[in-house]
Amino acid sequence: GKLQINVDSWRGRVRAEVLDAADGRPLSGYSMEESIPAVADSIDQSMRWKEKSDLSGLAGKTVRIRFWLLRAELYGFWFDG
Repeated sequence: GKLQINVDSWRGRVRAEVLDAADGRPLSGYSMEESIPAVADSIDQSMRWKEKSDLSGLAGKTVRIRFWLLRAELYGFWFDG
């Protein structure tokens, strides 16, 4: 699946990183630096990373999501598919 967000970031940007739930470190390929910024006003925006377009490889793992916002408002997030 994909990480979807409801966001207003047309004046800024939103990035997301996926962290290991046990130690809080970013998972390879899902760091903030690898996150492609979401610049949109959308109720259904997909988050992506440079080498990863979805989270299907993490199925069954416990993770945390950290969002980085710059001049943006995040209203909700969910996993799709």
